Amino acid sequence: MGRVMASNRISIWYGGREVEVHIRGCLATGDRKLDVRAEKLLGTMWPDGLFIRSDCKAAVDKSGFSAVMYDVATATETLNQKGEIEVEVLTYRMPQVLNLVYGYCLLDHSDTNYPLYQVFLEAENLAKKHRKGYWATHRDAPAQAMTNGVSRDTMR
Repeated sequence: MGRVMASNRISIWYGGREVEVHIRGCLATGDRKLDVRAEKLLGTMWPDGLFIRSDCKAAVDKSGFSAVMYDVATATETLNQKGEIEVEVLTYRMPQVLNLVYGYCLLDHSDTNYPLYQVFLEAENLAKKHRKGYWATHRDAPAQAMTNGVSRDTMR
């Protein structure tokens, strides 16, 4: 279904071809131990299925895009009256929120034009407040430019 390429990038099959997806809102910390933890969290998205928030998708280049990804956290299976299995999804999860809450990734403050930015900002604020991950040893984000090349226009 896909593979983790970095702490903020995955490769998936989309539209009949393999594309690179930049996990929207997440930047690598530059700390290898934290990057590995972020990669492990992204790696838990398989094989349950992967979904893309269409209102949080933006163009990057011809080889891929930036998006908020989520997958099924819990589901139930029941038999209907015909004896067929029906699956009802009860909850979803977004590993990038966990990466931000645990301080395994940093929030990209240069990319704010999507509905979940405020949620991600609150997740990073929690990591800062509780001194998690990157924020356990740093008070400020790195001085380098905080961008991953994402277009600020949301794709339709």
